[in-house]
Amino acid sequence: MSTKKYKYFIFDMDGTLEDTRDAVIGAYREMAKRRGTGEYSEQYLNDHCFIMAPKPGLAAIGITENVTEEVELLCRLAYENNDKVKVYPGVKELLRALKEKGAVLAISTGRDPQVFGFDSQFEDVLPLFSEIMHSEYAPRPKPYPDALLMFFDKYGARPEEVLFIGDAASDYGAASAAGVDFALAGWSDCADRTLPAQYIPSAPHELLEYID
Repeated sequence: MSTKKYKYFIFDMDGTLEDTRDAVIGAYREMAKRRGTGEYSEQYLNDHCFIMAPKPGLAAIGITENVTEEVELLCRLAYENNDKVKVYPGVKELLRALKEKGAVLAISTGRDPQVFGFDSQFEDVLPLFSEIMHSEYAPRPKPYPDALLMFFDKYGARPEEVLFIGDAASDYGAASAAGVDFALAGWSDCADRTLPAQYIPSAPHELLEYID
């Protein structure tokens, strides 16, 4: 049976391209400590903050006032944890190889635009991406398909030409709602293996099989 091929590869960021969980969860834990909103378990911070955009993430730990300023502080705290961020092995090589083969690359992330660039480890490959869709790119963030639909319009892409690669239910939800195939980042320990993904590559380089 022939393997389906794609022209457009859209990646989630956290938990897919980079392991940022310790850095981001540490920032939320420090925010809760400074604001006295309580102590939260690692699992709670993962499920309600790490996989969310900053504003709903802060709301999940009881921070709902002066949100713009609080997001800025969250960003600074994340910057301070920059040494905890790691690009997954093989990711940069994959991105360069896809680009060399003519793929169009994009990022769809729940990160606020203010927090997007907090990790310096990824700066050298950012120019490979044609589009970066952050939490304020579209009217509604993942799991809504708004950003993907806007991407289709801008690039003239058809859903059957697009592969979305992510690790979380919000990624799968956006892909499914937009009618595109979904690959679970099987190399990530953040990957939700209960999701009904079309593909589960165990290493980034396996995605090269799907380039048109």
